[in-house]
Amino acid sequence: KLEHEWLLFTNRTIPGVQSCVNINQPLESSDIKMVVKCPLDANNNIKIKCEETDNDPISITPVVNKPSNQVPLRIYRNIHCALCHNLQRNSLIPWASKFTCYDPTQAEMIYKSEGFEKFLNFITKNCQLSFSPPYNFLSEIEPYKEVCKLNMQENLCQRHPGDPMFQSCHTFLAPVFLSDRDAMFYDEMSYKNPFCVYCSKNESVPVKMIQCCPVMLHKDENAMAGGEGPY
Repeated sequence: KLEHEWLLFTNRTIPGVQSCVNINQPLESSDIKMVVKCPLDANNNIKIKCEETDNDPISITPVVNKPSNQVPLRIYRNIHCALCHNLQRNSLIPWASKFTCYDPTQAEMIYKSEGFEKFLNFITKNCQLSFSPPYNFLSEIEPYKEVCKLNMQENLCQRHPGDPMFQSCHTFLAPVFLSDRDAMFYDEMSYKNPFCVYCSKNESVPVKMIQCCPVMLHKDENAMAGGEGPY
C-alpha cells in the first residue's frame, strides 16, 4: 500500500512558527521549511536568540531533532529555536557546514602562516557559508523543501471555524491544484488540501479538476513524481 508522504508530513508542522527560509543563499535558490519562532510563553532571552539571528555560527546553524514516538522530526533554524520548544540538547543534530571561497589558496596560506583566528576572520568576510542536512535524514527532510516550492496560499477559507469544511481544510497537508485539460485551464495557485479548494472557492468545482501537486507523493518502490487524475 502506498504511503502518502504529505500525510506523514502533517504532524511535523506547527502553525505560526514555521517559515520557508533560504539558508544557502546565494549558492542555492531553494527554500526549506523550518521552525523560526518560539512559543509565546518562551523565555525571552532564548526567544531573542532564536528569532533575531546574527553572524554568530551557533545562531545561523540549523539543527534537526532525532524523531521519537512523542516528537516527530522537525528542522529548527538554530539550537535556540529547538530549545525553546522544549527539546533536549542531546536529541539535536547540527547540520554540516562548509565554506566556499573564491580564493581557497589565499585562505590556506593565511591558516598556515597567521593562525586559526585570522583564518576564521578571513573566511567569514570573504567566503560563503553553506549548510547541508545530516546524511541519514536526507529523505525525511525532502518534504520540507517540496512544500516551499508550492505557490500555496494559506488561510483562504472564509467559513466559520466551527464549520466541518474549515476544520478539514486546516487539518492535514495534501497539496492540490486546479486543472482542466479539456478547457486548457491551469491554476498556478495550490491549495493545502482538496477541502481548501471548496472552502475558498465553492462546492461546484468538479472533482476531476482537482489534481495532486507535482511533487514526490509516496515512498514505496519507485517514488512517483506528479499526479494523474482526480485527487
